[in-house]
Amino acid sequence: MSITIASPLPNSPPSSPSRQITVVDVYDLAASIGKDFELLIDQYGKESIHNLMPKVISALETLEAFANVNEKENAQIIDLQKTIECLEKEKQLRMQDKLRLEKDIVEVEESFKKEIDELWSMIRNLQGENKNLKNRLTTAKNEEITSNETAPVNDGEYQMIVDLKNVSIRQKDQKIKELQHDVEQSSSEVENLQNSIEKLIRQNKELLRKNGSLQKQGRILIQERNDLTKRVQQTEEDNFELRRILNDTSRACKDLEAQKNQLRDGDDVPRFTLAELREVLQEKNILKARVMELEEQLDFYRGKSTTSESQKDDELSRPSSSTSSTVDTSSNSTPASARSEEKSHCMFDSASSSDEQEFDFGIPKFKTTGTQTSISDYLRKDKPDAKYNKRNEECVVYGPINREPEEKLYPWKYQRKESGVRRFFRNLVTFNSSGFASPRRDSTSNNASTS
Repeated sequence: MSITIASPLPNSPPSSPSRQITVVDVYDLAASIGKDFELLIDQYGKESIHNLMPKVISALETLEAFANVNEKENAQIIDLQKTIECLEKEKQLRMQDKLRLEKDIVEVEESFKKEIDELWSMIRNLQGENKNLKNRLTTAKNEEITSNETAPVNDGEYQMIVDLKNVSIRQKDQKIKELQHDVEQSSSEVENLQNSIEKLIRQNKELLRKNGSLQKQGRILIQERNDLTKRVQQTEEDNFELRRILNDTSRACKDLEAQKNQLRDGDDVPRFTLAELREVLQEKNILKARVMELEEQLDFYRGKSTTSESQKDDELSRPSSSTSSTVDTSSNSTPASARSEEKSHCMFDSASSSDEQEFDFGIPKFKTTGTQTSISDYLRKDKPDAKYNKRNEECVVYGPINREPEEKLYPWKYQRKESGVRRFFRNLVTFNSSGFASPRRDSTSNNASTS
């Protein structure tokens, strides 16, 4: 009886290249694609691959998943083939033992049959001899009777007949004893063979039980090995992530050092004092208020131009009303300008002009002798109520959800793992919501963007 292995599906033959691909091949492919993307970014910009990058990443992730599945299936197939070979060897050994036992049993049965046939032939011969002896006795008795009738029997002949009778009886008893001894010996041998067969059956059952327990232990060991490989892979991924973070931090430190050196060297950056900046902002607010006033006057004069000539004649005949209207408009416009000026003046009344403060346009912050301030701090002083209202708002706090007991015992089984392709691409190309950029960012590009 041979064990056949089911052939793979027609969609995924074992000779196809997809069955032979591994995770390392996927990573090599991702590295080459990442280099090509870097070249495209350098030549055409990040917008050229903005829509292509997620598709490539998803395709590589699926390919990585299929490669992992293929590796697991290949390992399972190898294990199953090994177990099948072991089982076939055990089966052949059992078949050989069974054939040997059957052969021994057949030989014993044939020897028993031969012995039984010999015994039956001996019994038949003895029965024939017994019949002959009986016939002789009957004939001897008849002859004795006749001889007694005719003539007296001699003592010698009578003694000879008695001796023959005793000899025949003695031979008969001896043959019967020998046959009984042979039968008892054959029955004891049969019992011994039956006991040995039962012992072999018990040993076979014990071996089957041990084989089952060994198979269970092998499955447990395979599961533990898989868990250990998963944990080793997780530690490797964590080390890879830590190396990436270390590289990013070292790159950021280098960029910060370069910026610091440039800031030390950049003494010619234009700086203004806080008083000068306050004056500029006040002038800007005054000009805005003036522009709004002029727009209102322009709208007013446009409305007046649409009236008919009859209304103009009426207005000329009544100059007092027109003068009053102009006075009203001027009076209405002047409060608006006054309000805008007051608003522009109130923006910086609370700040002290005695402190020496300056504003650096190269660095977005105020450099003061005491504390560090910003424009947003001065603008917030106009709306103190909104600030306090935001502080007084009640925020909803959400606590962490309790984990399941099995999740606490085996946390590595429930961790959300990120694909290796995405982690690999993170080192090659920085992917964010706004777009993609090359990871090789030096300090010169950052300084150019800030300037």
